[in-house]
Amino acid sequence: MDRETIKVKDIIVSGFALFAIFFGAGNLVLPPYIGLHAGKSWIPAWIGFGLSGPGLTCLGMIAMAKNQGEIERFAGKISYRFSILLGSLAILCIGPLMSVPRTGATTYEIAIQPFFPNFSPILFAIIFFGITLYFAINRSTIIDIIGTYMTPILLIILLVIIFKGIFASTEAPTVAGTNQFSVGFLEGYHTMDSLGPLVLAGMIISNFRQKGIKSEKTLTRYTIYTELIAATGLLLIYGGLTYLGSIAFNIVPEGVGRTELLNTIVNRLLGGYGNVALGLVVAFACLTTAIGLISATGDFFSRVTKNKLKYQHIVIVSIIVSGIISIIGVDGIINFSLPTLVIIYPVVVALVILNLVDEYIRSDLIYKTTVFCTLAVSLVSGIETAGFENFPLVKLFSQLPLWEIGFSWILAALVGLILGLILSKFSEQEEIVEG
Repeated sequence: MDRETIKVKDIIVSGFALFAIFFGAGNLVLPPYIGLHAGKSWIPAWIGFGLSGPGLTCLGMIAMAKNQGEIERFAGKISYRFSILLGSLAILCIGPLMSVPRTGATTYEIAIQPFFPNFSPILFAIIFFGITLYFAINRSTIIDIIGTYMTPILLIILLVIIFKGIFASTEAPTVAGTNQFSVGFLEGYHTMDSLGPLVLAGMIISNFRQKGIKSEKTLTRYTIYTELIAATGLLLIYGGLTYLGSIAFNIVPEGVGRTELLNTIVNRLLGGYGNVALGLVVAFACLTTAIGLISATGDFFSRVTKNKLKYQHIVIVSIIVSGIISIIGVDGIINFSLPTLVIIYPVVVALVILNLVDEYIRSDLIYKTTVFCTLAVSLVSGIETAGFENFPLVKLFSQLPLWEIGFSWILAALVGLILGLILSKFSEQEEIVEG
């Protein structure tokens, strides 16, 4: 039966579920690491991280909600092929190439390795992704399950850890990192949260449709409410975890890894029982996230290929790839993923902003010039991030303002926007003359 309203509880559950899906992809280990290196400057680092994580994700969710979760509408003003390519890259990043492997690696390093140090990571990957395969193949619904049961447990444990750290008698940090806003912003790329709306908005909208909501306006509004709940939770938790990292400088060795840092903090605050509780919750949260993202990967590629690629086959291949990549560990996955994220993130952000003000854009040409100018700079930045600092284009582009802190693409987007406005004016005048 069609209806225009649903229970407030359903929106809250969906918001909690979205929070867990974003958070369960291994993001738990990122904020403490930022805080550790920021020291006294943890607040600007947190703000930068919050803007490129929950902040951009919130804007992306609004933009995708306006387009009913359809990537073809979101990026179609560039071209249909571009929208499919962008959607494919996004789903591969938050799916089998980066986020999903990180769920397995995070679970192993937090829930298994501290208690069973000799347990084989290969055997664990087989078990973890075998369970993921079973539930993904059977298309188990996860939104209500995650939101109703898993997220409240995860939040309670995280809040206990954070409040324990806040009120613990710990020596304040004495060292302050430099450029911590930009460091935090760029570290936020690793969350891959801003790519999530390209796929997850459709999942949330589909969930509301199953509850009887058909109006596009209502679906957009409820999806935005859902994201606001998730973003608020993420921002607050990230802040607490960043602070915990900032006061951990005297309890961890130099060069500590991300998961080792988190385990050390929890053990110091709550003892071994805290590590057990954290491990169990992270395991379930990462598992449900992996199931959701693998299912989304199968749905996306089966849909855009008009079922020429079967859902089950995509899921199986995605699981195998995810399992293999997960073995290199959380830090290894983060290191190899950064160049790709540096390239794709600015393009997605530019498209998000354009979609948010779409009613004021009279020509698709503005979309094209803005996005391609942004892509040109982000592509060269990605080449530098991959280790090719002496590449001729890198040397040339490194003279651009804001290059050293990773924000030259903003200037490129503005140049593309202005160029598009000028060219669209000429195009309109030519049409008037020809008419």
